[in-house]
Amino acid sequence: MSLKTETLLEMMINNPILGLSEKGIIYTRPIYLMDALMKSTNTPEYKAIIEKIIAARKAKGLSQAAVAQALGKHQSYIAKIEIGERRIDIVELMEIAKFIGLNMGDLV
Repeated sequence: MSLKTETLLEMMINNPILGLSEKGIIYTRPIYLMDALMKSTNTPEYKAIIEKIIAARKAKGLSQAAVAQALGKHQSYIAKIEIGERRIDIVELMEIAKFIGLNMGDLV
């Protein structure tokens, strides 16, 4: 087996979306498995950060639509974050925090 083949096999074994059957056939994993592999929005720490974002947004008198527009997103983007349907990454968190006047330190 070549190095490229070994690397490809290793990538397939560790891939949460694609799998490799015993016969060497590439397949996609079931959606419910992929959902289970995603990080949760239900941890107390994540909820606390989102609650601080919501409180700061409301204290500034900003609507979800206003924040979304400033970020070039739809209102549903902010709504889904706030109700826990969408998990945000660190870059998105920084953009939202900056717009509503929070420092990253304020969120921890």
